[in-house]
Order: sequence, then structure tokens, then C-alpha cells
Amino acid sequence: MRRTPRGALRLGALWCGLVFFGSTTAAAQRGGGTPPTKPAPLLSAAQLRTLDEHIEKVRQQWEMPGLAIAIVQGDSVVFSKGYGVKELGKT
Repeated sequence: MRRTPRGALRLGALWCGLVFFGSTTAAAQRGGGTPPTKPAPLLSAAQLRTLDEHIEKVRQQWEMPGLAIAIVQGDSVVFSKGYGVKELGKT
């Protein structure tokens, strides 16, 4: 029987939550009428800093060696970052 890596289910829930958040935010921005030529930012700079700090905190709590996150809005990457290491105990 294969075991699920520690934190894998939680990470999946975090990922699903981010995808859901982005989808609902984009839908709310569309509203009705003519779509704007350039969509409003998905997250402010302060929100991105908070998200960055939260992701690192959770990565350490879940004892995950590393992970990568990318948030895409329309055809632009608004946030992308790698956290931690490829293998525990290594740089």
C-alpha cells in the first residue's frame, strides 16, 4: 500500500483554494457590460507579501522540503516563487 506524503492533502487543499479564489475573483470582476481592456490586479502588493509570508510559514509547519507557486491572471503571471529546498538536509 502506498502512503500519501505528509502534507500532500493539505497542499492540495491550499492549491484548490487558490484556484477557487482566483476563479471567483475573476468572475466577480467581469460583472457585466464591456470588459476592461486591462483587468484590475488580482492581489495588491501588500496582499502578495502577506501570501508569501503565509506560504513559507505553512511550508515549515507541514515540514515540506519545498514547493512552487504561480498565480496567473489573464495572460500574465502576477506572482511566482519557489520555497524551501529540493531535498531536506541539502541546500
